[in-house]
Amino acid sequence: QLPDDFYKHDFKQLAKIEKHPRTRIRFIGLSHIQNGKSYEQVAQYLLQSLSAVKQWVRHYKDEGIDGLKATQWSPQQGAQ
Repeated sequence: QLPDDFYKHDFKQLAKIEKHPRTRIRFIGLSHIQNGKSYEQVAQYLLQSLSAVKQWVRHYKDEGIDGLKATQWSPQQGAQ
């Protein structure tokens, strides 16, 4: 079940302006879901796992748009 506010976002437009490639893929995927594609179809089209697509939706439900943004990993943080 998708949240009611899911359809208020223009994920296609968000994908066009997003710089991070992983976040862009997530926005594209959610745009396809808005257009009636199944999670399975989106996963196949974007060459992602079904569990990844389900995770995007779960992150959106829990955290909104911010939950879809890819986190930056810094080598300095990992080296400490």
